[in-house]
Amino acid sequence: MDISKAVAVNEAFQISRQFWSHLVESKVIASPRDFITPVPHMSFVWGEANVAFLRKRHEALNAHPLFAGMEYSEDPAQMAQWMPLVMQARPPGQPLAVTRT
Repeated sequence: MDISKAVAVNEAFQISRQFWSHLVESKVIASPRDFITPVPHMSFVWGEANVAFLRKRHEALNAHPLFAGMEYSEDPAQMAQWMPLVMQARPPGQPLAVTRT
C-alpha cells in the first residue's frame, strides 16, 4: 500500500504546527485557540471491501512514526463513542471501520 501522499500531507501539517508555534512564541498570535481547535481526524468506511482497505491502510500507516498511535476499530460500540451522530440509526450487521488520530 502506497502511503506516500498521506505522509506528505502529515509532514506539511507538522511544518504548519511549527510555524503556528513560532507565531505564538513571537506574540504575533495571542493564543493558538484563537485559530485552531484540536479534534481527532477520522476515516470512516462501510462495506466489506472498504473495511478491508482501511484495515490494510491502518497497518501501513501505523508503522510510520508520524502515524504512531493511530487507532482502528470495527467495534460499533467503540465507533458510537467516537462519532455518535454517524452511528445513530445505523443498520446492525453492516461492515464498518474507522481510524482515529
